[in-house]
Amino acid sequence: MKNWNKFTFLLFSFLLSPTLFAQDFYPLHPSVGDTINRIEKLDYSLFSNVSNQNFEYGLIKFINEGFVLVTYYNEQTIEYPLSRNELIEAQQNIEKINAYYRRKAFDDSIKVVESKDRNRPTGQTPVYVQGPMNEQAKKEARMFRRIETDRRIFNEYQRGLRDNPILIDFSR
Repeated sequence: MKNWNKFTFLLFSFLLSPTLFAQDFYPLHPSVGDTINRIEKLDYSLFSNVSNQNFEYGLIKFINEGFVLVTYYNEQTIEYPLSRNELIEAQQNIEKINAYYRRKAFDDSIKVVESKDRNRPTGQTPVYVQGPMNEQAKKEARMFRRIETDRRIFNEYQRGLRDNPILIDFSR
């Protein structure tokens, strides 16, 4: 009978151990999600105390009653403690940049509507851009795609077609 009790104890301990050691990942913002890659870190100017050179991607975890940014680079992990103010500041950075690109997209759409003859060529010829200007154009294209995706997801959420999966709870 003692062997049976040991067996059941071991069985339950193995089944319950993954749930006991599971750690939650906290999404920073709907535009970023729970995994922050190097491009998002650079685009949104996130976590200035973390080196950009040694950053592939990062996750925000809740460990021991506090938030920790766990960064990964070449199979190495480094943990940086985060305060609530740093998280709020990062979220505000994302909101500011998204608002800027939303406003810019809105202004550009107004300019297109205001043009009298949209089929007439503007006289501008496309130029092959390389170097920093090309990187800037790619960055603006990524931001525009993110804004459009956010707008579509927000509209689906407003119409009740999508649940809001992101909830950051600071009450712990």
